Amino acid sequence: MAIYRNGKRLEGDEAEKSMKAHMARFNPSGGGNPQEAKRSGGSNGKGGKRSYDPMTERDLLERAQAKYNTDDRYGYYNNRGQWVGFFQDATDGGGMNTTDTFFKGAGPISTLLNVAKIRPSGMSRVRNDAGDYIVPRADIGFRNLADMTDRGGPQYSGGQYEGGGMLSAVGNTLDTIGGRKPTERVRRDRTGDYDANFYIPSTYSQPNRDNSKKKELLKFLMGM
Repeated sequence: MAIYRNGKRLEGDEAEKSMKAHMARFNPSGGGNPQEAKRSGGSNGKGGKRSYDPMTERDLLERAQAKYNTDDRYGYYNNRGQWVGFFQDATDGGGMNTTDTFFKGAGPISTLLNVAKIRPSGMSRVRNDAGDYIVPRADIGFRNLADMTDRGGPQYSGGQYEGGGMLSAVGNTLDTIGGRKPTERVRRDRTGDYDANFYIPSTYSQPNRDNSKKKELLKFLMGM
């Protein structure tokens, strides 16, 4: 399982130390490892699921991520080996079966939340010992006006317009009519020292899928 800090992959002893330190922080009484066979209740849409120790049960965790993190249903396993149920998955940003520091998947509601820089649940609301959020405000929702207009959606640039609903659709249509080819979509550098891949399943995250309704709208607007 890859471990990253500020977008850079850690290797060897540095990766192991980072993992142990992170586990100790979220489970100080458990020696740095999550509780095994822990079950979560609630109406998460898939029932309670046990937790996996990412250090000793990595294969089992990756199998569980492969099964549940790509099934087009809310609820997934994060990289701490914990089951994230329906409600948290729907409110922790990033869209279905993952999490992030901006909202995605709820159309204009997501756009409004990102413009207002509302913090998703999960890592965006975790505080350090000093009481400060580990994720700085700059990394919540749209970073600034430039981020809203540089394509790619919140905290990304390049590619196609995303995150603006009909405005994004119109912008992409104009690009298509004008013959503009999408550039590579890249994530802007994060401003905080936090490891997103402890929270975002980097291997089995939900892939982007073309929306047939959006395709039909674009065809209609282009007179096809």
